[in-house]
Formats: sequence, structure tokens, C-alpha cells
Amino acid sequence: MANRTYYEALKWASLFVQKNQLDESAATYLLQELSQLDQTHLLIKYRQPMPAQLDEQYVNAINQYVNGVPPQYIIGTAPFYGERFVVNENVLIPRQETEELVEWILSANPQSALSVLDVGTGSGAIGLTLKKTAARLAGRPL
Repeated sequence: MANRTYYEALKWASLFVQKNQLDESAATYLLQELSQLDQTHLLIKYRQPMPAQLDEQYVNAINQYVNGVPPQYIIGTAPFYGERFVVNENVLIPRQETEELVEWILSANPQSALSVLDVGTGSGAIGLTLKKTAARLAGRPL
């Protein structure tokens, strides 16, 4: 598979994932994360050959995804409220709905100093995000 372009690798992965009746967007997500390219820069590199090591990592990641491993566990991090949190099979992946919870708490308490207890909830995304955002909004250092 050496000398495949980014486009060819993504096309292969998308078809493979689709054939296994999984979400095709995971193929793009994994390629962007592994290559550390945003959508624009990935498009710019579409016709360029992928480095062999990246191609190998990508094939491995796609195979893991097809075998049931969530993309965030493959990468080892998950985005949440503009930050990245470490995740693995022992930690729940922060969800978009949880970001809505953070928004609700912040909007319901715009001027108050928050006191939040976040125990045993996985990555700590809720508590850490509330602390950081509340401090920033109040103009306090962390």
C-alpha cells in the first residue's frame, strides 16, 4: 500500500467502513487526527503520497474501528468544549450532549462562583471545563 495518496487512502477506508455498515465520517476523523491535518490541509494534500508509516497507522486504525474500537479510543483523546481529554477503554468518551450540560450550568450561573463536585465521572471533562470556563469568564487565573 506504499505510495498511496491521502485521497486514495481515505477512499479505501471510507469504502471499507461503509461495507461494514459503520459511520464513514470516522475514516476522515481518524486520518485527520493521525496526520494532524485539519480539513483544509487534508484537502490540500489529497494528491500527495502519504508517508508509509502514516499509511500503516491509518490502516491499523481503520481495522481497529471496524473491529469495534471507538475512534476516540484509537486516538487516545476526545475533543470537548474546545479542549482535548485523554480517553481509553476505562474512561467514557465525552459527548456533545454533555457540552450542552456545561452550557446550561454556565448560563444558569453567569456571575456566581461555581462549586462543583465531579467524582468518578470518567475523564473529568465536566468539572475541569466548568472550572476553566468559569475562571476565564470571571477574569481569574486558574
